[in-house]
Amino acid sequence: MTPTENHRPKMIDSPNISFPEESVGFELQSEIDSDTSMLYEAWVVLRRRRYWALVLLALSILGSVLFAKLQAPEYDSSSVIRILQTNSGDIQFGDSPASQLLGSNSETKIQTEMSVLKSKTLALRVADVLDLYRDVTFSKPGEREGYPSRNNSVSVYRVLTAMKEAVRVLSVPHTDNIMIVVRTHSPQLSEKIANTLVDEYVDRGYQVRFKSQVGISEWLAKQLDDLRKQTEAAQTRALEYGKKLDLLNSTLAAPANAGGGTAPESLAAQRLLGLQQALTGAESERLVKEAQFHVLESADSSALPPQSDPVLANLLTTRANATNLLQQYSLKYGPNYSHIKELKTQIDELNTQIEAELGNARKHAQAELAAAREAEQSLQRAVEANKGSMQQHQTDLIQYTIAQRDFESSYALYQGLLQKLKEAGVLAGLHANDVEIIDRGLVPIFKSAPRLSIYLMAGLGIGVVAGILLAFLVDSLDTSILDVDVLEQTTGVPTIGVIPKVRAGQSITINSGIAESELDSSARRMMESCWALRTSLLLSHAGAPPRTIAITSAVPAEGKTTMAINLALTLAQGEDRVLLIECDLRRPTFGHKMRIGGAGLTQFLAGIKPLSECIRTMPDQSYLDIMPAGLTPPNPAQLLGSRQFRNLLAEMRSKYKFIILDSPPIASVSDVQIIAAEMDGVLLVVRSASTSRHIVQRSCRMLRQTGARLLGSVLNGMDFRSDKYGYYGYVNYYSSHEHRDNEVEEETHDVSR
Repeated sequence: MTPTENHRPKMIDSPNISFPEESVGFELQSEIDSDTSMLYEAWVVLRRRRYWALVLLALSILGSVLFAKLQAPEYDSSSVIRILQTNSGDIQFGDSPASQLLGSNSETKIQTEMSVLKSKTLALRVADVLDLYRDVTFSKPGEREGYPSRNNSVSVYRVLTAMKEAVRVLSVPHTDNIMIVVRTHSPQLSEKIANTLVDEYVDRGYQVRFKSQVGISEWLAKQLDDLRKQTEAAQTRALEYGKKLDLLNSTLAAPANAGGGTAPESLAAQRLLGLQQALTGAESERLVKEAQFHVLESADSSALPPQSDPVLANLLTTRANATNLLQQYSLKYGPNYSHIKELKTQIDELNTQIEAELGNARKHAQAELAAAREAEQSLQRAVEANKGSMQQHQTDLIQYTIAQRDFESSYALYQGLLQKLKEAGVLAGLHANDVEIIDRGLVPIFKSAPRLSIYLMAGLGIGVVAGILLAFLVDSLDTSILDVDVLEQTTGVPTIGVIPKVRAGQSITINSGIAESELDSSARRMMESCWALRTSLLLSHAGAPPRTIAITSAVPAEGKTTMAINLALTLAQGEDRVLLIECDLRRPTFGHKMRIGGAGLTQFLAGIKPLSECIRTMPDQSYLDIMPAGLTPPNPAQLLGSRQFRNLLAEMRSKYKFIILDSPPIASVSDVQIIAAEMDGVLLVVRSASTSRHIVQRSCRMLRQTGARLLGSVLNGMDFRSDKYGYYGYVNYYSSHEHRDNEVEEETHDVSR
């Protein structure tokens, strides 16, 4: 095993290579993580732009503190009153309590009184008592206000606005108490306004109740007079209808109760009622006689009931006995027996008598039926004769009933209202005071505002929200490529390598002459990234990896030269012969980076120097040969597009397994387009957080237009300590590995000592 094999890492991380058998699992994982992708991307943006957000948060907190310090102190003074329930609420006026007639309700009384305390009228009364129009500590007059007074509308508006801001009226939960809190810049003024507001509120209550008493008394007197007139009119109307109807009780007295009174009766109504009752009886009698006649007329003698006629019933019984005896003798003695003939003769005589009696009964039933029909028709004519006069009678009776009910209801309401007014509790309820002062305002000692904690919380909230918005705004305005996903979307090809960001003063090229155990964590990350790039490149085309590769970038200073050198070194560490050619003839840098001078590609293509003098072998890597650019020619594009350059590449293919070309930037010159046509593939190097997406897209279009084969892209200068690439674990892995190496060295030193 060669020494270079010992330097090779044991494990090769190639996270960007996707194999066919892994694609299904990757798609399934993408579907599982789709719900959290947006939140994750937002978290990435916040981490990436955290410094902007933190600076704005600090400025917001600092501004809130300064704003709180600049505010003038304010002082709170509070008074507490209790709203009592008026004792007029249990007095009933008809079906409604007096509280409804007086304009109060237990459920809305607290809210009503709070609105009174906030009213403009009460505020102006307080301003008049304390003369707040000229008090500059309460509110400063304007320049164009003139002389501040109650008669000045501008002063009134200013004082009302200041009172609205200074006074807060709060309802104490689960009680009937109301708290009045006054906040001004003067503690004495806060106490005066709080107590004066309560005093004026109580005084206003007395005045309102006095006016209400006068108004209610007048209203009640008017209502009583109207009810009296209405009762008298209803009584007169009822009496007139009673006389017109010829009622038996034509005198109308006061009802015993609201629904009392006797039912009105008239002689005409009684006559009609008697005729109707007689007609009903006649109809019933006629139906009975008619039924008896039909039975006698349709039935034979054997089907008649025995109880219809006593004589007929006796004859039927005798015939039945004779018939039974005849049947017995016929069965016992035969038809020639002497008694049988006598019985037959007797039965014939009985049948003759029964038929005669039945005829008499039918004649009698027919006569009774005719009499019943005549009586019914007579009563029917009498009822019809009285119906015409009863229609008007019914109309008058309805009017009488309505008049009587109006009288009864008016009389009951009149008596009830008169009785309530006679009670002594009515006036007592109207005059009672329903406000009790619980606490009066005191002069505050400590200021109530501004509270620094509130301003800090407000500044913190505003700073957090504004910082998040600023972070997203800055990130949306940034067109540079920050991660692999954006790079792949921009180029349209996979990213086959991610190179970590190098600290200031650190070597940006890997050193193949130093063992891996002697490297620090940053150098290990760089070496591991280059080996991952080499593995991804070789596996990008299974069975036929690209041999001639051009390394280019969109703009200068992307790290393409360093990338070409490190890629050539990693390929050479695999004991494959590698040739590194510097094709950036306009700005050659191999001499500075690798300390190589002398003849190079320019001299060979110009025919000045032979090939052997233009190619050099790395001192510490025998598998890597380098051809620098040499002198800067006046026409680099002509040299790179010449036949000599193509012949050189064809000759080198037979000697080297891999040929790496350091090409100039795409957007600057057209040299790379000439070189790309002769290459197996092109690698595009893009520096993280530096190159614009538009320039990278334009460079990719230029390469595709020339027919170049774009193998992939490499993201250079990636900061693995931030953003979403922390999952690679480079920082923690190599930091912990280096810490363990230091511990082993210390233990070894202690043992040897």
